[in-house]
Amino acid sequence: MTIGLVIVSNAQTTYTQTNTITISAAKSPVAGCPGDYRGSLKMTNGAASFWLTPPVGTTQATFTDVSGYGTPYRSAVAVQRRADGMIWCSTNGTVTFPATNTATYQLVLYVKTPTPTNATSQAVIAQVVWQ
Repeated sequence: MTIGLVIVSNAQTTYTQTNTITISAAKSPVAGCPGDYRGSLKMTNGAASFWLTPPVGTTQATFTDVSGYGTPYRSAVAVQRRADGMIWCSTNGTVTFPATNTATYQLVLYVKTPTPTNATSQAVIAQVVWQ
């Protein structure tokens, strides 16, 4: 479950989203990446859609967990291209993928460990930079 506020800065190239997520017992949606996780943040655009379209001229993008928590916090990030279902996933909190404005992408941050405070509700920050 995700709730929160969308913050858009420099809308041509960078989207940053802060959400408060509910931390729960480990879930295992897919073997491998992302693997077990405790909560997730799905980025949205200004129209509350989970499918984002990059700006014109984009050739790649980097999706990153910029929450700033230290060890033992860990996250995974995953990107799915809508047209063909292609997925890029990384368990180190950042992934770079090819992108174009003729496709749409869904971006999800997975919290893999309890947050440093062990709170059941914790803010996390995800960012995508279109290049």
